[in-house]
Amino acid sequence: MFGNLFLEMGEYATAEAYFDTILNSLNPTDEEIACIFFNFGRTHQLKVLDQKCLASAGKTLNGLGIYSKKHVDVAGTLINLGTIDCDRQHYDEAIVKYRKAKQIYDSSLPSCHPNHAIIRVNLGNVYLASRDYSKACEEYEIALKLQQQLLSSDHPDIARTLHNLALVQTHFGNIEQAKQYLERAEEIAGHTLSSKHPVVSLIRKTKALMAEES
Repeated sequence: MFGNLFLEMGEYATAEAYFDTILNSLNPTDEEIACIFFNFGRTHQLKVLDQKCLASAGKTLNGLGIYSKKHVDVAGTLINLGTIDCDRQHYDEAIVKYRKAKQIYDSSLPSCHPNHAIIRVNLGNVYLASRDYSKACEEYEIALKLQQQLLSSDHPDIARTLHNLALVQTHFGNIEQAKQYLERAEEIAGHTLSSKHPVVSLIRKTKALMAEES
């Protein structure tokens, strides 16, 4: 299920919406219903953990008020809060926080710093979760370009971004393009990560799901 992929990516709200759609749009067997409700439980459990993170991150952001608002630690906290907003389906709020973090990075970090790519990935994630696939694609493509400039050619972050681009292309219906991205992601991950690494597992699951649906 794509819902499990969203869970592994930390996109709990999207996963919950996916499981709800499957439950209501199909005619599942008792075993499938049990599986769906098990995944609902996993989703809520992970969301509770994020609620605890939210309280902690809020205190951190207040504490960082003694520094300049351009301080990179503030940007990091904004990103954490934005990720929680995204998981709670508060997409507009997440985008505002990510954009503020990006402004801090743009004014505080050298152009060769990898955080410029990271914030683009975060923006891509929230657009993907909110189903704005065109903007998600744009952000992931910018992130990939930056990663290819700043990181080694076999860096795991590049594999993750290629995987995300594959998801976007799947939503566009460009299955062949999606498969090409996945093949590149799988090749990079296979060179740098163990076979049991979550990224490797995620790529393989996505590849298997595409094969089933094509």
